[in-house]
Amino acid sequence: MGNTESQDLKKLNIVLIGKPSVGKSTLINSILGQERAPEGNGYPFTHDITQYTSDKTNLTLYDTPGIDQNLIFKKTIFHKIYE
Repeated sequence: MGNTESQDLKKLNIVLIGKPSVGKSTLINSILGQERAPEGNGYPFTHDITQYTSDKTNLTLYDTPGIDQNLIFKKTIFHKIYE
């Protein structure tokens, strides 16, 4: 196993998916220990899938707009993460 493969195994990707205005961005800021994801009230406040990487760990968090039953949007989330 090469060094690159070893590093990839230690990388953790977390996608936060949920209804609008439930605190996904607030949770990201709490996990990272700093205000990086904009927070606010709106429907949805976060307008696009946004990636946040921790400087201290191999942790990548993805913030998503609030979703409902929109299947097309759910497919877009997975496509964007795996591009």
